[in-house]
Amino acid sequence: MSLDGSGTLWIGTESGLYKYSSGISSLYLEKEITAIKTGAGSILWVGTSEGLYRGDTSDSTWTAYPPVDTVNSPVSDVINDIEIDTNGNPWLATDKGISYLDTQGLWQVISSIENLIGDNVFDLSLATNGIWAGTDKGLAFYTNDLTFSNYSRTNSGLTTNTIRKVKLDADGTRWIATGDGLFRFRDTYNWWHFGMDHTNYLEAHTTDTLNSLDLRDIALEGDDVYLATSWGLAKHNSSNGSWETWRGPFTDATVYADSALIAAVLEAWDEQTPGLDTSHYFYNGIASALGINPGGDTLGIFDEVTTLFGDVSDVDENGKVTVFLLDIRDYWDDADGGLDGLGDLTFDGFFLEQNLYSVEPTMRKDLLYIDVKRQSQVEVEMALAKTLTRHILYNGDLDEKTWVTQGFGLLSEILTGYVDQSVGFKGFEKLNYPCQNSLLAWQSSNPYLDQQFSELLLLFLAEKHQSGDDGGLGIVLDVAQNTSQQGTDAFTTALSNYGSSETFSDLFFDLSIAATIENWKLSSMPDHPDYSFEYHEIGSVTGYNTIYWGKNNQDDPPYESILPQWSSRIFNGRSSWSDAMEKFRLVKFNGVNANHFRVAFILNDGSKPDTSSIIIELSLDSDAEAIYSLLDTLKANSFFDDGNAKSYHVLYISDLGDGSGVTQMVMSQDVVSPDAFGGIKMGVVQNPLQETLLDLYVTSYEGLCTDVGNDAFVDDGGVVQVSSAEDTAIIAMEKLLEDESTGENIVPYLFTYADTTFYDTLDASSYFMYHAEYTIPADGDYNIVVSGQDVSGNDATSDVVSVTVASIGSEARMIAHSSGNFSINFSEESVQGSHTVVIAPAAESDVSAGLNRSVISADAGFVGREFDSTPLTLAYKVSPGQMLLNNPATVRFSFDVSAVPPEDRPYVGVFRYTDGRWRALPTHINPEGFMEAKTDRLGSFQVQRGSAAVEQSVLPREYALHQNYPNPFNPATTIRYDLPKDGNVSIYLYNVLGQVVSVLLEDSYRPAGYHSLEWNGTNSMGKQVASGLYFYSIRAGSFTATKQMMLVR
Repeated sequence: MSLDGSGTLWIGTESGLYKYSSGISSLYLEKEITAIKTGAGSILWVGTSEGLYRGDTSDSTWTAYPPVDTVNSPVSDVINDIEIDTNGNPWLATDKGISYLDTQGLWQVISSIENLIGDNVFDLSLATNGIWAGTDKGLAFYTNDLTFSNYSRTNSGLTTNTIRKVKLDADGTRWIATGDGLFRFRDTYNWWHFGMDHTNYLEAHTTDTLNSLDLRDIALEGDDVYLATSWGLAKHNSSNGSWETWRGPFTDATVYADSALIAAVLEAWDEQTPGLDTSHYFYNGIASALGINPGGDTLGIFDEVTTLFGDVSDVDENGKVTVFLLDIRDYWDDADGGLDGLGDLTFDGFFLEQNLYSVEPTMRKDLLYIDVKRQSQVEVEMALAKTLTRHILYNGDLDEKTWVTQGFGLLSEILTGYVDQSVGFKGFEKLNYPCQNSLLAWQSSNPYLDQQFSELLLLFLAEKHQSGDDGGLGIVLDVAQNTSQQGTDAFTTALSNYGSSETFSDLFFDLSIAATIENWKLSSMPDHPDYSFEYHEIGSVTGYNTIYWGKNNQDDPPYESILPQWSSRIFNGRSSWSDAMEKFRLVKFNGVNANHFRVAFILNDGSKPDTSSIIIELSLDSDAEAIYSLLDTLKANSFFDDGNAKSYHVLYISDLGDGSGVTQMVMSQDVVSPDAFGGIKMGVVQNPLQETLLDLYVTSYEGLCTDVGNDAFVDDGGVVQVSSAEDTAIIAMEKLLEDESTGENIVPYLFTYADTTFYDTLDASSYFMYHAEYTIPADGDYNIVVSGQDVSGNDATSDVVSVTVASIGSEARMIAHSSGNFSINFSEESVQGSHTVVIAPAAESDVSAGLNRSVISADAGFVGREFDSTPLTLAYKVSPGQMLLNNPATVRFSFDVSAVPPEDRPYVGVFRYTDGRWRALPTHINPEGFMEAKTDRLGSFQVQRGSAAVEQSVLPREYALHQNYPNPFNPATTIRYDLPKDGNVSIYLYNVLGQVVSVLLEDSYRPAGYHSLEWNGTNSMGKQVASGLYFYSIRAGSFTATKQMMLVR
């Protein structure tokens, strides 16, 4: 459509171009119209299926511009949009690019050859500095200086490349319609996407956000952005962010409410409802509240509901509520038995909740929509009572929870006399107790069980807290009329107002037990003395499970349960499975710490709960954990005495949160920590690419969790704590491997509970591996420990792993592990460049279910064990492994070889882990309590008793300077000396006058051991000395000694 300067509306259709003026419509051009744009004066440019036409409406003449390659013409006859520039010339959006008429009267084309992002152009929008083009491959801006800026999913905020319309507002903001919603593009980089949150019919009609992602056109008027969508017309106000929606086919035009139905409904609305008789539990309460005899009721739905729950909104002050009787197009079967596909909800009645927030005095606040298709007169009247009640509660308290208003909506059907709820919308003769549904989290996709849940709770509240003969009406109205509190808080306050010390949690807990008993007990049995429910019969308890405790290899524990907040879980057990229970006499409960749980045992004298059922509530600690001797409790209650089949139920509820989340609870027999029997091991690996980064690998024969398990029992590995003088960090872990079984590994254990010792076994045949990273902030000693728990809630803490970190360059340096049991000594110029050296214990992987067999063992910092060797110390890993040594380094262990039996000592030495095997190094043994070995590479080292004799040299017990050899000598001689300890050594050579002839060593570091050096008969200047008597002297620590030698030329 397009308006010309005279106000005439030109309308393009499939059948032709129409002129609409002064209420008269006339056909002007009989062709299929694809685009229209009015030009200056009487000129009209029209895109048709045959190409472009120029019309002059003053004389009704038309000029065709068909695309012809040999003449001056537009590039294509497919015209999607037309714009007119300031010179009055047309610009065309075609399937072959942008075609335009220049000031010389020549047709030009802009296509992908000129870098246009796409040739299939849907829309054009002219700006003062260029033209915007929407294409099938993105958005393009062609400037007046003939340059392009192209925008697509890969370089902008767009989520789709199909651009249908582009409009510019007065501020230069680009509004872009796509197949994936609306986009706002400001300045150069400021993108905003208006998506869509809802897809079902009702929400799409009533939502305060964009109602469809499928946008067809845009129109701008001031701050308002109008959108033509596949769901109707939407308006967005860009200044305040509000949305409005209009949809045409909201009702089925073929369905009407007949006059008889309207008359009957009006009577119930204004004059008379069925009312309650004196046998009903709410009878006296209703009579008192309304001041009438309900049995002979002369009030209508409106008066009864407003008297009980308060006034409706009446912003427009017309004293009315407007009710639409219509066909709500929902998921209900159509007349032909099909579905209209507009979502998975059905509605007997509703109102637009967002209308209550409007500040405008509009009748929309008081509109109720009631479905009349496929509903009888009674059903329509019940829908009116329910919808009006919900409307009043929302009007009085806009923050009230959905589950509360929905529950009161159903309750109002009873209060207005429609006690037979099997007749109503989705009617039911019995209420079901959906134990695994969250009471607070309303499931809009399937609300029927939730609706019953809400009504059950209100009826249970009324039954248990009646005042006089009001049938409980008083306390439920106390909840309804509390406008300062919502949801569970309003219930707790009402209980307090009626003199009860109970909380909402107590009410919820008692309902869970009562519903369980009422559902299973025979109707002929009397009520349970403490847990009964008379106001409504329980049809079923949905979502319960059976526990076999491994009977006949069925369903072994642990029993892992995912519960929504404010829901319950029920497990059934049988006395006939007592032999299987003998193994599981201790039951462990573990709930996620962030929530609160309550656990109860229902012990039944028969196969089902009944009047005699015994209720025992278990106390959980602050971590939502407990150990309970279930078998002993059953025996103490004569559960196995008479041989009859008996049953029990385990019930737990999650009674914290707002209902929007889920919680976890585990019931198991596992009471042993994963760190028992060395079950948790850690490998420390220095990252080869970044020497200050440590990769920490943790193995366990059970999955580790921070608490129960995050994300529905996915074990997250717990956490690693790293502590030092410089830093303390808590690091989360991630799982790498799971359940690499290596054969059966059953471990026996003892466990003491309540002064009783239990004997059992656990399976340690599998392993789990986790990983974390830690960046070293500085040199020093670091203590690393893993903490977490298994899924059963048994806390686990690994042994502390101490790591020493030191920087080293070309200087000589000794680095000792913080334990004092291991060190490594680098001589001068041994190391090339600067490095960070890390010393960490290397755990044996065979403890962790045979991880040694995996190639990942060494990569994860673990070492294996030789079958024919025995470790005598911890293994220590020195890294970086890729660091080259110019000279061998010396590793030393604090180890007293005298503790080894004499027959084993020849096999004891320092071993290095290389290529998955331990290999002995030539070892120096010091009787004072240490042994050392030289190594030409870094790696893992350990003192072991091997299978073959080790090349050994025993370190000297004392300092000594030996006589040179040969003596006399010519031209050189060897001087030997012994050092029982590491230290600096000086050796000087003197003549008979006491003058220093040569300095052979001066404060040079030497390790403990047997040493020698050679003198070639020259002085400090390198010149030969004369024959004669000379003296050589040593100083090492506090030890000094001097000997003489003879040089003979």
